[in-house]
Amino acid sequence: MAILYSMEVKMTSIPERIIAFFAPHWCMVCGIEDNTLCEACVASVFTQPDSACVMCARPTADWRLCAPCTKKSSLQHVWVATEYKDTVAKLLKRYKFERMKAAVEPLALALDDILPYFDSNVVVVPLPTISPHVRQRGYDHALLLARELARLRSLTVATPLLRRHNLRQVGTGRQERLTQAKTAYTLAAGHNVKGKHILLIDDICTTGASLAAAAKLLHRAGAIEVKAAVVAWQRPEK
Repeated sequence: MAILYSMEVKMTSIPERIIAFFAPHWCMVCGIEDNTLCEACVASVFTQPDSACVMCARPTADWRLCAPCTKKSSLQHVWVATEYKDTVAKLLKRYKFERMKAAVEPLALALDDILPYFDSNVVVVPLPTISPHVRQRGYDHALLLARELARLRSLTVATPLLRRHNLRQVGTGRQERLTQAKTAYTLAAGHNVKGKHILLIDDICTTGASLAAAAKLLHRAGAIEVKAAVVAWQRPEK
């Protein structure tokens, strides 16, 4: 399975820069020829909401998990660039479902803007995407995002997590997501996370269950601490 996953991630077609030359991207907001979202519009579109615990939406400081949720999770922080709505929702859908790989640049910039300084010993780890989606897109969107953020921060990327099943979370309820997440991941052979400081990366957080499950697994494997960052948070309805 790990070999198959590696082959899928390395699938490439025409390089993105060549595609951009013949079919340039236009900013979704201002319309200039630059990217799906130009750097100037990133700041206006990615408005950071008030800090909260992403698992229960209780207000907290610096995107910490609240005390009750911390007791049930190995995570300390889950930083959020913005809420999942409007232009950001459209951008993420294009990135994930319309093969718009260039969107990874503004998405990574948005994460870079809201994250604190990290020492170089922090390892960036993406939540792995289910295999059918990787085959459909020709790339793993979370891995690309992790690599671009790591490039901006001069950090190392590692892929110690593998998916154990291909169950989709889109359209599922909160309880079903929580149940699926418990068995979603396993550790890849040959990866040692003992003594590491991990920054988990994903595009969207809904219940926080996937991040919590991955963090628990990495802690059990010896990681010193696990924090996380997501592009968008789908805040639970009141």
